[in-house]
Amino acid sequence: MQHMPDPLDTKNRQYMQRQQNAKRMQRTQPAMPGAHFAMSRVVMPETPIPAFHTHKSPQRQQKQRALRHAVLRFLLLGVILECLFLALYPLFVYATPHSDVLQNALLSFFPGSKTFYWSGVLPFLASLLAPFPWLHPDSPGGDANLQLLVLAFACLMLLLAFTAGWQVAKERLTPAHGRILFWIILLFAVVFGSTLLFAPVSLTASSQDTLLYGLYGRIVVFYHANPYVVAPIHTSAATLHDTLLSVLGPQVTGTPMQLGPIWADASSLMALLTGNSFATSVIGFRLLGLVVHCINVALLWTIVTKMKPAANSTGSVSSNTSGNAMCITATLLYAWNPLVLLYSIPYMHADVVVVLFLLLALFFFQRGVLTVGWVFTLLAALVNPLCLLLLPIFFRLMLRQSRVMRIGGGGHLFRWIGMLGISALVVGLVYAPYWQDWSVVGILATVSHAFIQDTAIHSVDAALLHLPVQLPDALQWVISPAHWSVFVLAGVGLFLLFATWLADTFEIALLFNSWLLLLLVALLPIFWPWSLLPLLALALCAGNQRTLNLVLLLCLSGIATYYSSLWPLPWATLGLVTIGLPLLLWGWLLFFTSTWQMTSKVESEQPRKGRDTMHRQSITGFSRPPWLSRPSHPGKGHYL
Repeated sequence: MQHMPDPLDTKNRQYMQRQQNAKRMQRTQPAMPGAHFAMSRVVMPETPIPAFHTHKSPQRQQKQRALRHAVLRFLLLGVILECLFLALYPLFVYATPHSDVLQNALLSFFPGSKTFYWSGVLPFLASLLAPFPWLHPDSPGGDANLQLLVLAFACLMLLLAFTAGWQVAKERLTPAHGRILFWIILLFAVVFGSTLLFAPVSLTASSQDTLLYGLYGRIVVFYHANPYVVAPIHTSAATLHDTLLSVLGPQVTGTPMQLGPIWADASSLMALLTGNSFATSVIGFRLLGLVVHCINVALLWTIVTKMKPAANSTGSVSSNTSGNAMCITATLLYAWNPLVLLYSIPYMHADVVVVLFLLLALFFFQRGVLTVGWVFTLLAALVNPLCLLLLPIFFRLMLRQSRVMRIGGGGHLFRWIGMLGISALVVGLVYAPYWQDWSVVGILATVSHAFIQDTAIHSVDAALLHLPVQLPDALQWVISPAHWSVFVLAGVGLFLLFATWLADTFEIALLFNSWLLLLLVALLPIFWPWSLLPLLALALCAGNQRTLNLVLLLCLSGIATYYSSLWPLPWATLGLVTIGLPLLLWGWLLFFTSTWQMTSKVESEQPRKGRDTMHRQSITGFSRPPWLSRPSHPGKGHYL
């Protein structure tokens, strides 16, 4: 039988069609007089109005819960770290006799710092250490061992905070949540720095450089001499009565200044502001280190956020799932790092200012302001001459970016002429106050002294020189500091040529500069733990996990170097522990992780069924893998 249409369904469809036509005419045609009255007579069918749910989605609730847990863990770990830094106060005093001039000057400047000594507030803690004489502060070497234990616990708290930041970043937090964690990290960085600002440290190899900075500034301001030409002890008869000269001794003050003229200007300004009191000079440099450290933390967050964006402007998570993790953990590893805090504030060194200039250069390079970024890189080299080796890679990057941005013709030429003119102007203005009796020969001698080192301290070369076995004469000639420096520079030069050829993107240039500083720090005859600060900052910005693992291992060895400076007897073969052991551990870590990745990849691949699959599996032998495409070489119509 033929199916007949239902008249009721037909009427319903016609009614719905008329209602749709009426709505369409109401939207597309202007309203006429009486139209409202006519439309009001149309009886609309009763339709249920959807209810708006006010409760949050489960995914959003999970993000809020993860953020609360991360905030609580950060607050707890930050409080524990603050207690550990306060625990170092009496240990700094126990490290040397009470006749230490620097320590007594700082204690007289901050007499209230004694109220934070746990040895006086909580005396039962000292009694708990009585069964362990190697940890008791009153026993020989007990204060140094206890300092090492406290710093080890501080590194453990940093590792736990790193784990908490990594776990919460997996929840794909929004940028607002990430900023909340950043402000917590920055707040505790200020608290830690303010705590270490009042630390009564003693005169050791770590703290004598801060006094030397003040002495060089006094030579310029009060004695009107050139610190690059004459050593402080030979400046004039007036300097023989200087308090800093008598505190440091002739062995330390017998060499002219080795850092760049930018730092000589900063030391002169600090001497002008602090006057003759060397305690005030130390506090001034500490305040400078605290301010610069906080700025470095903010710059590091900004740079890593731009390199690893976690979310777009609408708040949705991008394809880069590790963006939040890199932003949070990289900032945390620098801001709360005990090594960075020690050598930025209580034992303030010029390398923290080098980090500031390098981060400012990266900040402007990211935003395409190439000339300003180049000037800040040049300023970093005018503080530490070793940063001169970073200039060729950044120059290659500028060439590449200028080609991509299609700066052609006269604009391209004028751009490079202007950049060279600004560079010459900066160098001329910086060196002009010290030109008298120095000239080009003295400048080259000062710069070459940073690369060709005549002594070996805490390095692999120093360990080889003090081996208990007798080495052949040819090998002894090779490991002498001057010859060792030449061989290291030759290898670094070959690596620099290779890096300059390949560094055509910002990320690759940053990675190569990190490895360039890594080779210099690990292989040169003189190793100081504060030279790791610029290397750590560049490695954190680069975001390469394998490079960062090695740098963090070297930072742990830097704490061991600090521990060795507290002992009266030097450790000649310390370089085997501070440099050789991290390299060995990093090599084994790289081997095991690579093996695990290869085996897990093979196990995850399921064999396909069919003859073709069996035939492909039966083919064995070696074959050359195809060359990877190079996305860093865009076409003529593309940008970086």
